[in-house]
Amino acid sequence: MDITCRSCGHADITEIGPLPPALSFAGTPLDEWLPGGKLYVCRTCHLYFRHPIPSEDKLNSLYAAAHADAWSYESKQRADWRIVREHIDASHQPSRVVDIGCYDGAFLTGLDAQHERLGIEVNETAARAAASRGISIVGKRASDIGTLARKVDYITAFDVVEHLPDPLAFLRSAGSVLSSDGAIFIATGSTDARSWRLMQHRYWYCANPEHLSFVNEAWARYAADAAGLHARVVARYAHDADAGLTQRASQFSRNLLAKLAPGFAAWMRLRGIGDKPADTPEQAAYPPYWASARDHILLEFTLPE
Repeated sequence: MDITCRSCGHADITEIGPLPPALSFAGTPLDEWLPGGKLYVCRTCHLYFRHPIPSEDKLNSLYAAAHADAWSYESKQRADWRIVREHIDASHQPSRVVDIGCYDGAFLTGLDAQHERLGIEVNETAARAAASRGISIVGKRASDIGTLARKVDYITAFDVVEHLPDPLAFLRSAGSVLSSDGAIFIATGSTDARSWRLMQHRYWYCANPEHLSFVNEAWARYAADAAGLHARVVARYAHDADAGLTQRASQFSRNLLAKLAPGFAAWMRLRGIGDKPADTPEQAAYPPYWASARDHILLEFTLPE
């Protein structure tokens, strides 16, 4: 079967390897296994992507059924939130800010009250929670950003683009409503991370069934050029930056074992050895968690001067 990149449309595609099936989605148990597909990389735009993926209707129904606290965070847990808030508040003037996938509005409520705080959120329970905190909900899906009638000063997308079939299409839509001196901030996993390069398709981040697309610095440069924007790397960080030495060592050793001896690692889990015992071979083959790895990136996109 010939596969083309669903973002740039080119056919220079390399298969990385199979992804595991899943029995849960966004923290919600499923009645049957959700096929994992395979991980591919486009050698033209540098996007890594899962293929095949569920239909748009299927994805929408899965997200609608997600637990209300699936992506709930406290501000102190998020280094990326702190960096972006400091950037926005440093302007010392009222700004129009849209958070894509705002969930319960936690990021936006941490901004200075002078800003106009808008959110886009597909989960209705989370959207109601955000609205109750004073956030104006202006859309359900990331693509709704392009329908806004007024320009926006800041557009944020924390842990969002990995959920999108085509991150470049989103970036173009966001750029179309960006004010001349505004900025788009994207925070997501990076395939440039050493931990990702070690594990490849056996990495925890791409095994997550909600995650469809995976970017890196080369993709950011390609996408910025394609969307008429300028890109820069703001920060590289771990999603769990507060992990202690013991936790970091434990996650590293479990992943190294899964890389070097996947059969033995699965055998141990099936026999209840370790922190995540498994009941089936599919569960036993699921990659170990590694949120303490420095595998995330914060990107800023702006219009050319």
